[in-house]
Amino acid sequence: MKKLSTIILIACTVLAALAFTACGDPITGKDGNVKTTENSVAFTASQEVMNLTDSTSLKDYMDVLKNNGELTFEGSNGDYGFFISSVNGKAASGNSFWGVYTDLVTIEGDDFVYSNAAWGTVEIDGKTLNSASVGVSSLPCIDGYTYALVLSTY
Repeated sequence: MKKLSTIILIACTVLAALAFTACGDPITGKDGNVKTTENSVAFTASQEVMNLTDSTSLKDYMDVLKNNGELTFEGSNGDYGFFISSVNGKAASGNSFWGVYTDLVTIEGDDFVYSNAAWGTVEIDGKTLNSASVGVSSLPCIDGYTYALVLSTY
């Protein structure tokens, strides 16, 4: 059973990495911070985009990027927060989903783990981002941390 779990974890990690790296050259957004490929969007949170507070979520930041014309997305609110169904006009369907990745793991004074490499990683500009353990509504958006939305399959 442990061997099967390891194989599945490796396969998911490879698929996530392929989904991101096979996307071609990134297109840079208006402020030079949002990087877009066919199957991904990545950005580093910045106080220059919005006033980031202790209660700012990634969804709040995404809303500002959307209002600035740098990102489009659709989704719906559910029992577990906001569920992303499409990003920049590309809908997730069948066995695909918009995965959320970040280099934010923990916050000082908070024991919660916001991302975990065991659930998958992607490489963005030389940084390894881990699969988020919560959705965009609950994921804190902190200045200097990188976030990515990656169309992934399971």
